[in-house]
Amino acid sequence: MKQITLEKLHNKELIEKKLKEGKGIDFIAELYREADKRNRSFYGWFIIDKEFKIRSASETHFSSIPKEVEELLEDVPEAKEILGEYKFVHPELEAKIKELLKKAGVSSISYSEICEKVVIPKVSIRSPKPTCDDAKKKLKVWTYMLKKAGIYPSNEIWILDRSGEAQSSSEIFLQIEDKKKIEEYERAGIKFVDLDAYISVDKEQDKEKAKKEWINFFNKINIKSPKDNKRAIEIVLRKIGKDVSKLNKEDLLICTKVLKELCEAFPYISELQPIQVLTDKEEIEISENVYFSSKYEPEQDWQRQSLVEVGSFLSDKYLEEGSIRGWKEFFRKVRVREKAPSEAVEKFAIIFASNRLSELGYSNIRHSQDGHDFICNKDGIEYYVEVKGRTADIEDIKLEKSEVKSAIKKKNTYILIVVFGIPNQPKLCMITNPIEAVEDWYEITIPKETLKKFIMNKT
Repeated sequence: MKQITLEKLHNKELIEKKLKEGKGIDFIAELYREADKRNRSFYGWFIIDKEFKIRSASETHFSSIPKEVEELLEDVPEAKEILGEYKFVHPELEAKIKELLKKAGVSSISYSEICEKVVIPKVSIRSPKPTCDDAKKKLKVWTYMLKKAGIYPSNEIWILDRSGEAQSSSEIFLQIEDKKKIEEYERAGIKFVDLDAYISVDKEQDKEKAKKEWINFFNKINIKSPKDNKRAIEIVLRKIGKDVSKLNKEDLLICTKVLKELCEAFPYISELQPIQVLTDKEEIEISENVYFSSKYEPEQDWQRQSLVEVGSFLSDKYLEEGSIRGWKEFFRKVRVREKAPSEAVEKFAIIFASNRLSELGYSNIRHSQDGHDFICNKDGIEYYVEVKGRTADIEDIKLEKSEVKSAIKKKNTYILIVVFGIPNQPKLCMITNPIEAVEDWYEITIPKETLKKFIMNKT
């Protein structure tokens, strides 16, 4: 007589036959018990579901629903529709061998599982933005469910700010401790999570504990303090950037202060786009067109001079809070000018030199472009003047080809004037016949390519 093995008894056709005879549940329960006695694996084993269909144990759930899931179904009735997607073990079979069915892979419906399928779609920014009070209340409750389940959505969700408006989670931040600064940051366009609103729907009695849990939840979905997320800088720039509408002066000063504080939290950011700034004339201009005023101790202090008009100067009002160094570092990042273009330096030098020549008794000063900048007269002699301007204290000066030719030709009537230290401490250097003033000026190097052209062939 052939021995009947468990493997032959655990047969879909045989189980279906037993179901038709009304003995299916008892039959399969007995199979599980016998297999457990023999320490057999339940991998790939069948069960009978609520509809008396034969299914793989690993694709089914227990029909008994945990209390927390029942509470969730009350708060979110739409979740009941999700239950229709699940396949449940027949309650009678569950009652007989629940522990063995666990070994076979049957699982309970979990709170987090329902939350992922039902709640996340409701709070996602792909769903309509909550605008009415009822929708906002539901949003708080749904977000609480996610926190309770330990689910941290990777995609953006709606979050309520302190004004009660829903914001995308990528556009909102955790509150900072300083209440005054919170108001300033909000005026600069920064939105903060309304922590109190979320704590109010939390069932945790210890409010401080609830607050810490909420902060942990928001951190895990990448909602952080503005000083921990450089996204805040982008948001403020949208408020005071050069391509947006001009702010009033008070808001501009506040926004700039907030932007500076945020930049200090991210010292590796070396450059930002130009922004609106307040000038010394109480006007609003773009930072890349404005110069540092004297109080910022710039490398080139163009505000103290009056010979050349370079542009507007930065308002000193920013310095009412914070250090000169801190503000200067910040404004450099938004491209406030510290150095004038070479054209301004040359123009300064020419005016400065012209004035000095007049003081020295030179007259009829007029411009020229033939290897010199000026022609002027003194004591009946006509002089030819070349002017050069430098911001450095002193440095070597090079005469161009046309200037050298003019100097050789004009000799003692050729004057070289160099104005160093522009614009901070301009000092004038005046050399008559600069060719004679330089030792070995006549030494030249003839390039080999030139020499090749003059090689004489043998006759």
